[in-house]
Amino acid sequence: MKAFVPTLLLLFCLPACQQTAEEQAQAQVKEAVRTHFTHSEDYQPGEFRSRPYTRYDSLAYQARMAVLNAAALAPDTVPPLALPPRRAADTVRIGTLLAHTYDTSGGHGIVRHDSATYVVYRSGTMHEVVPEGLVRARLRKLGR
Repeated sequence: MKAFVPTLLLLFCLPACQQTAEEQAQAQVKEAVRTHFTHSEDYQPGEFRSRPYTRYDSLAYQARMAVLNAAALAPDTVPPLALPPRRAADTVRIGTLLAHTYDTSGGHGIVRHDSATYVVYRSGTMHEVVPEGLVRARLRKLGR
């Protein structure tokens, strides 16, 4: 009976010790940002902001990026921005959008504040995306 109580306690506490999905996503983003620097001590992580990333978010991002890419290739013939209609099936969460701010010294001692935005999918894969504010600002310049 004495051995049973610690084992039972361990079984209940073990899941609490594991990282949550968001903590794992933050760790992935930290590692991805850190690999951009020659010296890992140049990177000082800051805060994270996260929100659910849905199918609609993905479709809207692709539509906006298609317009920006078309404008870069042929500025005189920019297509109109056509966002897809919002359907109930498109509200399914497919991942997490993480905006991460950090400081870097770049090896020369001058600290610079920077940020990166990533989408981390439920499967664990991730990719960097252009921040939404920057995309909207570029679209405004195009009159879209």
